[in-house]
Amino acid sequence: MQSAFFATQVSKKYEQTFDQPSKEALDSLKQYFGRQNMIANVRNRHAFHYAPDQIATGYASLADNDTLNVYMSETNANTLYAFSDIIAGRALVEDIDPNDHAKAFDTLVKETSKVVGWFNQVIAACMLFVIENYLGGNLEVEM
Repeated sequence: MQSAFFATQVSKKYEQTFDQPSKEALDSLKQYFGRQNMIANVRNRHAFHYAPDQIATGYASLADNDTLNVYMSETNANTLYAFSDIIAGRALVEDIDPNDHAKAFDTLVKETSKVVGWFNQVIAACMLFVIENYLGGNLEVEM
């Protein structure tokens, strides 16, 4: 959003047409991403690039019933190191709440869902603007 919506000044044109729920959703996104937040932490430390210290933490927090499987194949392309996902997943929940992994996972799902809802609200308002202003459309229902 920073580079495609705010930096290009598109936001100034679109925001003035947003209804109140869309304005509130955009304000919530600005507030959420304007500070340290769980989603940025997950993206930066877990989702695409693993932080080495977090992998060590994940390994140290493995549960007795965690399966650390490797599925070998004659070709490398079909070999799956499933244990790495278990360790990375443990590192993720350990980073969110080291004392309660179930609560950490619940927090991850709830917070992500809330932020996705804000994005969906803003995207819908942007689509409405585009349809009405660039495609000549009208979304009013005729009866």
